[in-house]
Amino acid sequence: MTATTSCALCHNVRPLLDSHFLPAAVYKNLLDPAGQIKNTIVSNGTTAAERSNQVSQPLLCQDCEILFQQGGESWVLGRRLMPDGSFRLRETLQAATPARTTASGDTVYEAGGIQDISPEQLVYFAASIFWRAAVADWRLPIGEYEKLTLAPSLIEALRKYLLGEQPLPSDVVILLHVSAAAQPIQATFLPYPVNGDGQGFHFYIPGMLFTLVTGQGPLIEASLAHHPNRLAISSVGDDFVRQAGLRHVASSQPTERLGRKLP
Repeated sequence: MTATTSCALCHNVRPLLDSHFLPAAVYKNLLDPAGQIKNTIVSNGTTAAERSNQVSQPLLCQDCEILFQQGGESWVLGRRLMPDGSFRLRETLQAATPARTTASGDTVYEAGGIQDISPEQLVYFAASIFWRAAVADWRLPIGEYEKLTLAPSLIEALRKYLLGEQPLPSDVVILLHVSAAAQPIQATFLPYPVNGDGQGFHFYIPGMLFTLVTGQGPLIEASLAHHPNRLAISSVGDDFVRQAGLRHVASSQPTERLGRKLP
C-alpha cells in the first residue's frame, strides 16, 4: 500500500493498492521459463526489450480492487486463452449453436442465451480496462503510456457504471472478437485508438480483442453490451494483432541485451 489518498474509482480517501493496468495473470501467458527469452518482450514502437516488470501504479483502494475482480476480472481470466493452449470461452461457444455465419467467415453467437457465458462479466471487464486507460498515465517497462482521450462525461459515466451506480451508457458499444486461429497469438496490446476520430479503441489479451466504440450506429447490432449480447469467433483479432505486431517489430530497435538472444 502507499500513502493514504483518494481512490480513482470511489473517490474515498483510503490507502491505495498497487493496481495493475492489465491483470497480473495475463503476463503469465507471455513468459517462457524454458526458452532463450524467458520474460516478456515489450515494445513502444521505437524500442523492444525483454522485461519482467508489469504495468502498475497506486490507483484503487482494496474495496474497488475487489469490485473489479468480482465484477468481471476473475471470470474472464478463468476463460481466457491459457498458456497451455486451452481456451474455455471459445470451447463453450463452439459447443453452442451459432446465430449465423457472416460472409467473411465469422461465427456469430447470441451470448446471452448460452450457459456459462456471462455478457455482463465480459462487458464489465472491458469497461474497467478502458476506464483505467482513460483516468491515468502509466509508466511502461519502456517509455510512457499517455491516457486515452475519452470525453470527461464518458469517463465519469464509466466510473459510475463500474461502481454499480448506473447502467452502461446506451451509446457505448463494446465488441468482442474471440480468436479463430488454431494457435491464437500469445500477446497483449494496451488500449489505443483504432483511428484518429477518438471514437474507437482496441485492447487485446490472449485470444480476445475488445473494442469500445462511442455513438449510435450500425455496430450496435454487433454489441456485446446490448441485447442479444453478440460476440463472434473471428479472425479480426488475429489479423489486428499480427499487423500491429509487424508494425512494432519493423519500427522497434531491440536493446543490445535482447538482440543477443534473437535469432
